[in-house]
Amino acid sequence: MTGPPRTPAGPGAEGAYTAYSYLAAEDFRRFELAPEFGRVPPYAAGLTAEQERRSRRLLADSIVISLHDHPVRYPLRMEETPAYNRTGRQHAAYAGLAASGMTVVFDNMMDGTDCC
Repeated sequence: MTGPPRTPAGPGAEGAYTAYSYLAAEDFRRFELAPEFGRVPPYAAGLTAEQERRSRRLLADSIVISLHDHPVRYPLRMEETPAYNRTGRQHAAYAGLAASGMTVVFDNMMDGTDCC
């Protein structure tokens, strides 16, 4: 898929919801997170213009359920991942999910991350 993310506020928009924004800064250790957009080139599916239109229409008109995704943002410095996981506060990639076209994502809720 090409084009800008499909999110009402847009990535990084003022007032966009972020994980744990209801907690005070001192409630848990904070990490600088990798950006949700622009970190890697977008995936080019190799669709024709007609296939691209059909794909966008199907995403807009259908209920799209993912039974196995990991919509998690990780620290910008990957070596901080074990400490990040031990906080029990992995950050969901809400802007990325909004842009994905998916309706529902089932996530594992960090089961087992205290082992890292």
